Amino acid sequence: MVVAGVFGGHGPMSIRQTDKSAGFNGSFEIEKDGLPVNWYIHYPPIKSKDAEVSLDTTEAVEGRQSLKFVVHRAVPGGGWRSAGFFQVVPAKPSHTYKVTFWLKNRGSKVSLFVRSEKPDVSPPAQKMILGNEETGTNTWRQFNCEYTVPKDYHNIRFELGLLRPGVVWIDDVRI
Repeated sequence: MVVAGVFGGHGPMSIRQTDKSAGFNGSFEIEKDGLPVNWYIHYPPIKSKDAEVSLDTTEAVEGRQSLKFVVHRAVPGGGWRSAGFFQVVPAKPSHTYKVTFWLKNRGSKVSLFVRSEKPDVSPPAQKMILGNEETGTNTWRQFNCEYTVPKDYHNIRFELGLLRPGVVWIDDVRI
């Protein structure tokens, strides 16, 4: 596993494998060292063994695999200390995007949002898709929403956080 990405006062907050030719990689088909390329994975829960992340070839909605998180211990407030992942992609200001993904959940609570961010503006403009919700009992479920990028913003961040122990699969993320 290559540790790279965003660093905080206690070491890396996230890890990421990159491959520019893979693009968004929303079905997690392109991987390096067991991680989906171009996605930031929250590192502290992986390092401490509070969570495991893998690509699951037995469960998939699109393609041959999905991204799977097994959460043994969670931080209820979420953030990078709890299992999760994100990606930031370029976007056009004032443009509306359709965001879709499939989620399968066995016991965890999920926080998922899309937002736009700027280095000099806090808090970011965001839209919560799932807020601390139990999203089902071991069945695939599709989620859809529309998100309008605020004026003067140029990106979309898609982020999932897991707030309770359980197993979660995600697949076919599209923006």
